[in-house]
Amino acid sequence: MLLRWPGRVPAGVTVAAPVSLVDVGPTLLEAALGASALKFADPASDGRSMLAAAAGGVAIAARPLTSVAPGSA
Repeated sequence: MLLRWPGRVPAGVTVAAPVSLVDVGPTLLEAALGASALKFADPASDGRSMLAAAAGGVAIAARPLTSVAPGSA
């Protein structure tokens, strides 16, 4: 995930945690409406905001990542 937000996300920050497509929604939700908006996110979603990690270097806890190829399920 690439983020550019002058004044909020420092240039050159790298987050070591794996990022998935499901993280885009919560990240954009927090960027647009603030952290309090995340309480309205779907609790069944596996996505989480990466904004704090990118903006302040906050560590993101590890999580299992899975993928399913079409026709294999």
